[in-house]
Amino acid sequence: DTAEDDIFYIPRNARSCTFHLGANLFHELYAAENALSTFSAAHIEEIVFLLAEETQLDFQNPENIDDHLFKYWFGRTKAEFNEVLVEVPQLNDAKMKNGFSALLCKMRTGDSDERISTLFKIPRRTLEDHMNKARGILCQYYVPRHLGWAHKPRQEFVARNTALAEHLFGNPETPSEERRLIAIADGTYLNFRIAAAFLNHFAVHFRERANVREIIEIIDAKIFEDNELCEVVQQHNLNMRSTLFQSISHTNIEFPELTINDLELIALGTYQIRQAKSYVGEHLRVHGMYTLEVCQDNAPLQGIFNDSQPSIIRGRIKSRHIGINRRLEGRSAIVGYYCHCPVGTRTVGCCSHVMSILWYMGYARHQESISAPATFLDNLLV
Repeated sequence: DTAEDDIFYIPRNARSCTFHLGANLFHELYAAENALSTFSAAHIEEIVFLLAEETQLDFQNPENIDDHLFKYWFGRTKAEFNEVLVEVPQLNDAKMKNGFSALLCKMRTGDSDERISTLFKIPRRTLEDHMNKARGILCQYYVPRHLGWAHKPRQEFVARNTALAEHLFGNPETPSEERRLIAIADGTYLNFRIAAAFLNHFAVHFRERANVREIIEIIDAKIFEDNELCEVVQQHNLNMRSTLFQSISHTNIEFPELTINDLELIALGTYQIRQAKSYVGEHLRVHGMYTLEVCQDNAPLQGIFNDSQPSIIRGRIKSRHIGINRRLEGRSAIVGYYCHCPVGTRTVGCCSHVMSILWYMGYARHQESISAPATFLDNLLV
């Protein structure tokens, strides 16, 4: 208390008389002639240790953790955490509550049992026993209420079939009472059933995309389409020929300005767009450039993409201040793409590497600024 209230540091083995100790008159000692203000390396090390110990989170009493840190460590809000405890009273025992908290922490972070036991300040074997018991209680009392065919009427499940899933796996023309129930799941995760029950209980259910019909039309049009650009690149070994390519920073290349909706319809989703931002951000953060090259000989493309005269762009990506030509518009100007990554030949959607070029050239460089994700981590010292 003295250190916190009076900003005093009292080193180990320090002594004080009964008068000053009992009356809490440490401020008088500080003004005394025999006061010392020298610090050794051991003193500074101990102060740092005390500060670190003071800022540690109390995982055994999670209700004392700030709300935003609670959500970060446990993946659920305090209100949701308490709602589960009310619904499953078997978890309210102190040991089971610790096991439940540790299980949530493991599901959220993927940390080892050894590390989690350190956070909770409980021996690893003891904590593992608590987690296993909490897992069993959840599977017995909580999961059946929020997961499985019995917890809701079949028609309610069928009504949640998305338009895209219906188009690919179902039959949207049949009456609703005869329609198939479509379930896509990966059950290899140890706590899959518990995680799925949490999602059913607390998460927002799937909503149809505004452009889902356009996505379905694109899938139908491209699902059996060969990647002609891939064949050209491999046939002419373009990926290994540096003399054919010139940096875009020296070329006023025509490239369409794209909207986010255009990018979503090229990728058929948003995952690749999020990845593209990270790829571009890594290049801009480390090198300050994103090198792109344009092929000077487009003869191999003649006659392949109907009557258009496309250019081949090869991504390694440069300065943002590239000449912008707005004569081309929208995703229809992107006639083909290919990447030598394992999924780079797809024609339905695209890989994140292709999207990073499309996002940068068609969208990001038209914006006022480009910021890499999580730039605050650049100045973090660990």
